[in-house]
Parts: sequence; structure tokens; C-alpha cells
Amino acid sequence: APAEGGTELTVMQANIWLGNADADALVEQIVTEEVDVVTINELTPDAIVRLTTAGIADELPYSFARPFSGGAGTGIWSRYPLSEEVHYEEFLLSALSARIALPDERSAEVYAFHPVPPWPTPVSVWAGEMDRISAILNEIPADSGPVIVSGDFNATRDHLKYRNLVSGRFRDAADQAGSGVQNTY
Repeated sequence: APAEGGTELTVMQANIWLGNADADALVEQIVTEEVDVVTINELTPDAIVRLTTAGIADELPYSFARPFSGGAGTGIWSRYPLSEEVHYEEFLLSALSARIALPDERSAEVYAFHPVPPWPTPVSVWAGEMDRISAILNEIPADSGPVIVSGDFNATRDHLKYRNLVSGRFRDAADQAGSGVQNTY
């Protein structure tokens, strides 16, 4: 929930399946749902072209993206200006963060993660990436303002490392909204 008098954000996360999602349908959903920030996983160079043609920049003019072939690309699009952009190069798939300048003169941080799946990649690689996500989040000062952690975590609540991410300082948005169980992949 936004702080009293703060800006309310609608955030969307999309894994576009190796860049193959219908860009027009995704942008239509962004418009219909009045999305302010979207994080996109499995973003390819071709998908950026299709998203641009579909009008994503008309709705969300600020972006920070690292497209790659296959499932390795990630991007953040926002209605509000982005700064302090970081590409975490230690992940096999792209992980990004940026600060969003909100209209109420506050700011929020957004993180877009996509750790490798625990299979067929060795589970130790996935576990290491989940530990790195946890370390990145634990380094965020408590007084830094709102933090949005988004992505395809290739996990379920059956995974202890995922449960640990959403049981401390950070909480699952579906839980907060009372939406029931939602997939993270």
C-alpha cells in the first residue's frame, strides 16, 4: 500500500516466453490495467521492436532493458523517470534494478529478477542465484523508500529459498492483495 499521500503504483510482471508473446496483447493489457511499471523477462531484441511498434513507449516512456536472445533478457518500463540503473552481471539471465522518480517527489526502487530454473540447470546454480538475490535485497537500506521486487523466480512456495525471500522484510504481493496463490514462473 502507498504511504499516506503517496503515489499508488500498478505493477505488472510478464515473462514473454523467449520473446514470443503477443506484443499487441501485452501493451493492450498494460493500457487496460493502467499499469505504471512493468518488468519483462525473456526479452529479446526482436521483442523490443515488436513492443515498441505496439506502443509500449506511448504508455510507459521510460525504460531500462537488457535484451538477449533466448530467455536471458530483462527490461523495466515505467510511466515515471528511471535513474540509478543497475545490471547485475553475475546472473546467467539478466537481473536489473532502477529507481523510479514518483510524482509526489518520493521515489521507489524496482528490481527485476529471473534466476535460472532449478532444472535442467543444476539446482546449485539456481540456489546460488537465489542467495545472491537475497543478498542484494538485504543490502537495501531500510529507509530507502518503497521497494518492488518483481520477476520470474522459477520457484514455488515449496522452495525454501523462495519462502525466505517473502517471509521477512519483503512480502508477496498476491498475499498482500488476498489474491491466493500466484505462480512466480
